[in-house]
Amino acid sequence: MKVVCEKCESSFKFEAVKDMECCPVCGASFSENGGQKKIT
Repeated sequence: MKVVCEKCESSFKFEAVKDMECCPVCGASFSENGGQKKIT
């Protein structure tokens, strides 16, 4: 499973970013309700 930041479109393994609150590349917030994290 991958997580894609909707702002910068960087993709990460879900396990690597599941506890992070923001994207390590662009710093955008991973808000569950804000839609910044797209799980594919």
